[in-house]
Formats: sequence, C-alpha cells, structure tokens
Amino acid sequence: MSITFTDFFSPKLDCRPIVGLGMISLVMFSGCTGCNPDPPVASEGTFFEPVGIGSFEVTREPRISAPERVDLGILELGERGVKQFEVTNEGRATLEIKNWRLTDDRFQLSFPEFSDRSEPARLEPGASVLVEISHENRGQEGVRGSLLIESNDPKNGAWVVDLLVNLAEPCLEISDDVVDFGSVTPGGEKVLGFSLSNCSENATTTFSYLPSLTTDETGFLVLDSMPLRERALEPGEEVEVLVQFTPPRPGEYRDTVRFVSDMDGETEHEVLLIGEGSPFGCPSAVIQASHPDRGVTTANPRARYTGLPLDVVALDGSSSRAEGGATIERFEWSIVRRPEDSAARLAGTASSVANELFLDLSGEYTVEMHVWDSRGTRSCEPATLDLVAVPDEDIHIQLVWDTPNDPEQLDNLGSDVDLHLLRSGGIWNAKPWDCHWQNLEPDWGLRDDRSDDPSLDIDDINGWGPENINLNNPQGDMRYHVGVHYFSDQGYGASYSTVRVYLGGLLVEELRRKRMTDQQFWHVLDIEWPSRKITLYDDSYLTFPSGVFPPE
Repeated sequence: MSITFTDFFSPKLDCRPIVGLGMISLVMFSGCTGCNPDPPVASEGTFFEPVGIGSFEVTREPRISAPERVDLGILELGERGVKQFEVTNEGRATLEIKNWRLTDDRFQLSFPEFSDRSEPARLEPGASVLVEISHENRGQEGVRGSLLIESNDPKNGAWVVDLLVNLAEPCLEISDDVVDFGSVTPGGEKVLGFSLSNCSENATTTFSYLPSLTTDETGFLVLDSMPLRERALEPGEEVEVLVQFTPPRPGEYRDTVRFVSDMDGETEHEVLLIGEGSPFGCPSAVIQASHPDRGVTTANPRARYTGLPLDVVALDGSSSRAEGGATIERFEWSIVRRPEDSAARLAGTASSVANELFLDLSGEYTVEMHVWDSRGTRSCEPATLDLVAVPDEDIHIQLVWDTPNDPEQLDNLGSDVDLHLLRSGGIWNAKPWDCHWQNLEPDWGLRDDRSDDPSLDIDDINGWGPENINLNNPQGDMRYHVGVHYFSDQGYGASYSTVRVYLGGLLVEELRRKRMTDQQFWHVLDIEWPSRKITLYDDSYLTFPSGVFPPE
C-alpha cells in the first residue's frame, strides 16, 4: 500500500499510515486543519530567528570508572614499585577532570601516554587514560595514601583511589547478597550458589561461618563438609558456596548464611536465602517466540530474542506442560520491563494462549508468562523472554512525545508531532532533502540502489509516538540536521518531545522533554558524517525556518 503526495501542495489530511500490530489502516477526514504546504524556493523566503520557547533536558552525563584500591605490594628497601591502571569515561558526555591530586608525596603520579608530563583534563565518552602510580621504598613501614580525581561526574565528583605499599590487608568480595530459589516441590531439591573471593593483592584472607549456619530443618542446607572451620583464601583465590533448598512443606522460606572475615579487622557478612515450597508438582511454563525474519526462540524457562525496532514478535504458550496427568488450564502474560517512553502492550489478553508484542522503541523488553494446571497449581517459575530491539542502521533517530492534557495517550486521537531529517543545503518541510511525513523515502540520488536514502518508517498521529527515521550509508563530508515540528495540538495544548539518536546501534544522545507549543519547530541537533560528531541546539521557531538551511 502506498500514499502519493503532490510535489507542490501536500496538505496533511490525517490520512497517513497508522502502524499497528501487523496491519496498516487508512483513516481519512474531510477538511484540513493546520495544513502546511511546502515552502517556496529559498530565494523567496525569510529566515526566521529562533524565539526560544521552552527548554530540553539532556540525560547524558559523564561517568568516571577507576579502581578503588591500588596495591603496590611488599617492597624491599630501595625497591621501586609501579602499578598501572585505566581511568575511563563510561558516560555519554565529556568527562572534565579538574584535578589529579596525591595525598602523600611519597607516591608519584604519571601518564605514560603523555610525553610532555601534562595531566589529561578531558575524556570523551568511552575514552580512557593510562595512569601510573610508583613508589620507592625508603623504609620498612607501611605506606598508605590516595589519589583524588576531581571531575564533573555528578555522582562521583571526587573519586578516591586508595594506594597501599607494604600493607598486607585482607579483602573479601561476595558475588550475591540474595539467592532466590523460586518455587520447588516439597521434598524436591534445588541447588544454587554464590562465590567468595579474595580481592587483596598480597594478603591471605580468612573467613568462617557463624554458628547460625542454616540447616536442613529450615529448608536450606549449605553443602560444605567443614562449614564451621576457618577457611583461608590466597590472593585472587575464589571459592563457591553451594546451598541446597528442600522445602519440607508448602509455604515461603527465608534464611541467612552468616560468616565473618578478617577484612578491616573483623567484618560480618550476610547472604539472604529465599524460596517457596509449592503445594503440588509445578507445571512448566514455556514461551515460543517467532518472527518471519528472525526465526524461533524458546524460553524454557528463559531465553533472549534480538530483533529490530518495529518488529512484531509472535508469542505462543501452548508448549507449556503439566505434571502427573494434569492439564494446562490458565495463562497469565505480563510485560515486566520495557524501554523508557515505550507504549508497548500485548496484543491479546493476559490470559490468551498466544500473544503478540510490538517492539515500538529501541531498547530492552521482558515478557513473563505463568501457567496454572487443572489442579490449580501455578508454575513454580515463569517463562521469561528477554527481547532486545537494536537498530541496524548507521543513523537511527527516534521521537516520542508526551501531552499532559491528553487523558488517553494510547488511543487513536491525540497531538501530532513530526520528526524531520534534513541534509545541509535543503529546505525544511520541502522535497527532496527533508525526510518527513510528506517525503517518506526521498531519493537523495547518490546510489542507484537507494541504499543511501533515508526513510521514515512510522508516522504516528495519536499523541505518543514513536516516529523513527533511518539512514544507512550516509554521504561523507555531510551535515545532517534533526528537527521536530508540532504539526497540530488537536486542542490538547503543549507537548513534551524526546529525541534519541543511535549511531551503529548504540544510543549516543538523548534529549528529553522539550516543551513545544502548536506549530512550533525545534532544531534539535546536527550529525556530521563520517566524524559522527553531534552538535546540540536549542533553537525554537514559531514555525518552519524558511530558506536554505543552515542560512549562509
């Protein structure tokens, strides 16, 4: 099915494709409210200055990552110890490092990658710097100091790295604070574990269980032949602790494994154990997920599915099994996780045997399904399907919006906000260089196979979104402009737009909740190719800027 617009006047008649679960419908209304024809040629237009309505929130933040302790070990008199480690910016904004400061001048700080002895002051997202700490032992006493890294990280503005020399200090790490066994048939058993590891560089770490160790009378039993004896772990050594859960009767069970180590003198540690004894043998919930282009995945009880945004994934629970001659009588589906701003819902009812999920946004979703058998017994654990929608285009731009005065944003009536992608030298809202709802798949004329052309893959008019524009094989030495136009508020007033940019499948920019009013246009950001540099803007206009963009 296709919709053709005229080249010179293309009024928006609310007759655009509405993408739903596996079907496209066409809704037409007479008349045209707020219709926008393509603007005149560049020479006849006047370029409007920004009016500065509203503001946006940028959720990108820098995030420093570095070790919390660096141990140079035990040094002989006159021996020099050296340790290197990396400081990384794991955030999505530039990390501005204001100061590198040692609290003890017996340590020396250097940066091997910087020959001029300068201190790095900026780390771009994903970048790291190699840091070297050294110390020359001039005595036999232990030395303790720290490296203070002051930065613009909003959560860790003063990161402290403890520095140790000639100090053999125990250290113990626990892999899990809580171990959840789920449901187990009374008299049956399930074994899970957690690990204890010595995180010290040079000291033996000892631990022992406290007398409150769980026993088989509580339903939990630590599978250790000598649980009350002191245990020693050498540096880097790890031991797994296995616990068996055997509920004697139906009901909920909770217990704690407690032990003490010689870290920081004497430190107590706890691991919580939880589980449930089911009244009968549990039925097994199974989800079979399928897509014609992505194949079949079975969650029995857990699996992972990777697809694309706008995939419709078929979900089938008919492979679930009951025990002891019982039959599966009831299903219960739920979405327990979806991307922020996603409006994803299951196509069928929560009790359907089969269902469908429309992956409306890029990101991660989790669907769970429980079943009940003919005896009224629920599955001990749900079938769990983790779905990840990853865009496969070089550039993927996503728009969603929130209109507070719209009482039902998931129906087919609501505010209409449009996404635009413009090549430099083009005119907003005009063919051929602006990709938008009137120019869904423009031919930018660089390749015969059109593999380098953008496309608007969903155009939403119901007051929520999303709208997505994709572009593969962008033209080199080119600047692309991203804009948002509030086409019609439909009487609901101001709306808040969020734009996300994915490059190569990775989220690199997110600008949240820009307040927009009817007919307002927002120049969001520019993407330069092939450098992938992104420049943010907060330029708001009463309507589309006219003339060639950007103005010369």
